[in-house]
Amino acid sequence: QFILNSAESNAESNGGGIYSRDGGDLTVTDCFFIGNSATTWGGGLFLGPSLGTTITNCSFERNSAFDGAGAALVGDPDAPSSPLISNSRFLGNGNPNSLGGLGGGVLLFNGNPTFMNCVFSGNSGFAGGGLYVQTGSIFFTTAPRVTNCTFSQNHVSLSGGGIYNGGADSFLENCILWGNTDRDGVGEAAQFRAAGRGHRS
Repeated sequence: QFILNSAESNAESNGGGIYSRDGGDLTVTDCFFIGNSATTWGGGLFLGPSLGTTITNCSFERNSAFDGAGAALVGDPDAPSSPLISNSRFLGNGNPNSLGGLGGGVLLFNGNPTFMNCVFSGNSGFAGGGLYVQTGSIFFTTAPRVTNCTFSQNHVSLSGGGIYNGGADSFLENCILWGNTDRDGVGEAAQFRAAGRGHRS
């Protein structure tokens, strides 16, 4: 269990629960990340360059990233990170700074991560309440796959209450998005906002 940890003493103020900056594949199973905080990115977990990380049956609850993004989990903006995240929950994570919170639950840059059988609920921020996907570099392809996941009751002050796709090739399959809100209410754009290319089925 990773509970009430803070990244304030970390040189980069990232990764309140776990800070994996220099890469290496992690295996994280049956873990709780609760009430952790970071000044910048990844209140629960900061994941550096990684192609084989697996996160299974974990719960990220009430984590925060005060001035940055990815309250629960963030992928490295400078290198590809393509974890497999399954059977995990992102609940009530958020960013108290409404102007900085991209990805109240998860912020992803680069790589081809896969989410399977996950729940994103009650997360909040500026854009992308449950999940914010962004291409961080022209040198890497970003194409997350999100399958059998539920996004509900997430809220942002700008757009994309459930998911915000900021320019990546993303694919949603057999997912439920409902009750997510943004500044325009609870319409389709509040559930899934695609600034770039997005595919749903």
